[in-house]
This record gives sequence, C-alpha cells and structure tokens, in this order.
Amino acid sequence: MDPLTQAVLEQQLLLQAIRKYAREHYEKGWDVLVECWEDTDIQEHIGNARTLDGALKKLRPIFKLHKERYDEVLSEVF
Repeated sequence: MDPLTQAVLEQQLLLQAIRKYAREHYEKGWDVLVECWEDTDIQEHIGNARTLDGALKKLRPIFKLHKERYDEVLSEVF
C-alpha cells in the first residue's frame, strides 16, 4: 500500500474512533460532535493529531465548555 493511501486509511480510522468516543460520551457535551460536526470539522480541530489520545486532548476543552454552558442554562431554567 502506498504511503498516501495508508495515511488516508489511518485518518479515517481515527475519525471513526473519535465518533465512537463522542457517542459514548454523548450526555457529557459530545452530542454536538455527534449531531452537528462533519469529518472536516473534526479534522480542522484535531490538526496533526495522529492518535485518539492526541485528538481528544485537542477536542475535550471544546466539549467541556459546551457541557458547562448547557448545565448553566438548565440550572437557570429549573
């Protein structure tokens, strides 16, 4: 397999792993990624990350903030 094809396959596997993680953490703020983000959105935010851990380090702050805002809105409503 040529290097470009290998890189594309690795990127697709990483995106699948990120989406799986997001589904498993849906109620913890990751619902936005599951429901709204395209693969290009994920790629834009993970940059050159090549591992799931590396990608999650870049994504966690975004969804942590989303969850905090969501919880704040809920606390004001009820």
